[in-house]
Amino acid sequence: MPRCLFERATGLYVEGLMNADVTHDPATHIQLTFPDYPDRRIERWDGVGGLRAATAQELADFDDVARDKRAAANLDMALNKALRDLLLDIEQRLRAAGQTSTLPDIAAATNKPEYTTALKTVVKSYL
Repeated sequence: MPRCLFERATGLYVEGLMNADVTHDPATHIQLTFPDYPDRRIERWDGVGGLRAATAQELADFDDVARDKRAAANLDMALNKALRDLLLDIEQRLRAAGQTSTLPDIAAATNKPEYTTALKTVVKSYL
């Protein structure tokens, strides 16, 4: 049976683990065991030991937060793409000018540290 962690102040389900305790601060969270994981959007801890249906305001608040997270993620993706496109353009200009000896291939970077290092190198070369 899952052990479910709830915020004491809001009754909002945070996370759960099957047959294992969730590390938490007992002052701000409570862990309870239920037959199944609660639905984060429509169920809340009732303040005693069970679950209750979320109020209309809680549903609206939950949906607003979810919408804001999606918008922020979309913005992050758009900004990352714009930055990558700009830096690829800078890289191409430097290569065209013959400054290719220390330039990494940004497009070939396969992980975040490699990508970050490549971007820093290109920016330093351009400045």
